[in-house]
Amino acid sequence: MQEIQRIDIEDFLYREADTLDRWALDEWLALWSEDREISYEVAPTGEEDASNLSHKHTMFLIADDRYRLGQRIVRMKKNTFHAEYVRSHTRHLYANVRIIERAPDILRIAFNSAVYRSRKGTTIVYPTSVRMDLQVARNALKMVRKRIELGLDYLDTMGSLSILL
Repeated sequence: MQEIQRIDIEDFLYREADTLDRWALDEWLALWSEDREISYEVAPTGEEDASNLSHKHTMFLIADDRYRLGQRIVRMKKNTFHAEYVRSHTRHLYANVRIIERAPDILRIAFNSAVYRSRKGTTIVYPTSVRMDLQVARNALKMVRKRIELGLDYLDTMGSLSILL
């Protein structure tokens, strides 16, 4: 089995971004590991060192396990999800992809992103730093953990966070 390279990780991330931008939420959910506990987190804004915070001790904007993430997807796909009706148009741009740590079946990576969200004539940019754990199984990658830290002091003028980053 050939070792996973950064280009393989970037291809995976671009596929992930594409599913989010097409609002293909079931496809996006399929990119997550099915045999591990998973975690999708958006850290609070305005914290001095958000990278050291835990959702177990601090209120996060989002801290979803598999069940909660699945339920979020179910709600987001409904026309009654008023926060996104009419849906936003998004563009997820990923850059500075780095492999932080290699373990036998997990890759810990970090990257920066800018998520552009256009809705009702307004475009907002969410600058983020992302830490992600990827499971390596049968030469395929699956997300285990995605932790997003917004590069913002606060969300007040940004509106609600009703999209997936």
